[in-house]
Amino acid sequence: MKKKKMIWTSASLALILGICTLIGIYWFSDRYVDYQRYSKIAQFITAHFPNVKPVTAMQDFPNYDVWIGTGTELEFDFRKNWEEIKVYGNDTIPASILALIPAEIPKYVAQHYNNAQITKISKERLGYEIKLSERNIELKFNKNGQLIGIDD
Repeated sequence: MKKKKMIWTSASLALILGICTLIGIYWFSDRYVDYQRYSKIAQFITAHFPNVKPVTAMQDFPNYDVWIGTGTELEFDFRKNWEEIKVYGNDTIPASILALIPAEIPKYVAQHYNNAQITKISKERLGYEIKLSERNIELKFNKNGQLIGIDD
């Protein structure tokens, strides 16, 4: 009787462990999504990239990644707020997105790196990280738009 109960307990434990593993794989695996199901993401894309259709949208738990046009990647957090915008190739970050960050940041870039384009904007906990096309320089700004660091 004890042996039968032990086998039953082991089998039940194995089944529960298997189900938990499958749920974990489902939750934490990347999966393609229809970005239009998420109105906040869809509104952001429509507002800032009105003439470009998204190519791919993926949930990378808990975040969302959207690739649009020929070389723009947008990252959104689990609340569907934008976190990072990267452009590749000849794409440029729209002025409407630059308007979302402190005005001092684009001014600083224009004054000190007049030939450079902003190729990445990341919202960080303490401010913003900006990557420039010129020599792959990364500039760090606080939330008020004041320069706090340079990585080159």
